[in-house]
This record gives sequence, structure tokens and C-alpha cells, in this order.
Amino acid sequence: MSEFIGTLIAYMALILPPIVTMVIIWIRRRERIWLTIPITVVTDLVLFGMGLFMESSRASYIRILSSRLAIVAAITLILMLISRQMVKKKLKCTKRGE
Repeated sequence: MSEFIGTLIAYMALILPPIVTMVIIWIRRRERIWLTIPITVVTDLVLFGMGLFMESSRASYIRILSSRLAIVAAITLILMLISRQMVKKKLKCTKRGE
């Protein structure tokens, strides 16, 4: 049971920071949601950069960072599509009101 909890905490530590960043940017400036991708890349390099230079752990870190970046990019693209659809609906509503 403790192994499961440890694994769960490790996954949460990998996934929660980018999601919190996305939520904060989504609330503050929806049109700048794309910034979460470079922010994630920079924070990953700062936090896990040393692991990329060690011979023994390079493959593991590349797998972790690339999967994390893929998740962030997919969620960001979905949020960008939602934001565009919301803007289109607002424009249609304002045109009908005129």
C-alpha cells in the first residue's frame, strides 16, 4: 500500500505544477495559455536538468520530461480551442443583438 501511495505522490508531483500553471494563466489571461508550454520546458530544465547530463539516468529523464511536455501541450491546445469557441460565440451573440 505504501508503494502505491509513493507512486501516486510522485505522479502528482510531476503533473500538478503544470496544471496549476495552466489554471492560473487560464484565469488571468486566456489568450496567453500557450505560455504554459515554454514555462513547463524552462521549469523542467531547471528542476531536472542535472538528470539529463548523467549517463545512467538520461533515458529515464527524457521519457518523463517528454511525456510531461506532451500532456501539457495537449491540454493547452484543447484549452486554446475552447477559448476560441467561446470568443466566436460571444461575437455571434453581439451580432444578433445589433
